[in-house]
Amino acid sequence: MLRTFLIQAAVFLAPFAAYALYLAVRRRPVRSAESWTAPVLIWCGGLALILTAASLLYFTHFSRAPAGSTYVPPRVENGRVMPGYFK
Repeated sequence: MLRTFLIQAAVFLAPFAAYALYLAVRRRPVRSAESWTAPVLIWCGGLALILTAASLLYFTHFSRAPAGSTYVPPRVENGRVMPGYFK
């Protein structure tokens, strides 16, 4: 669950990081409020929402278990944790 959250957070922050990298390459002040105007924030935020929604749809579609399968939770056998799986 934490991995999924971290992936989605990285996808959401990617447009902002890309713009900050663009500012750094162009030798403009990255931390200046003049570099982060309202239109830039709106574009980055909109792109971030689109990318996040697309990645959620992708993970939902391709991370499914086969139909009719049963989840077997993780268990401890002989002192070792055996991962969960679909049967």
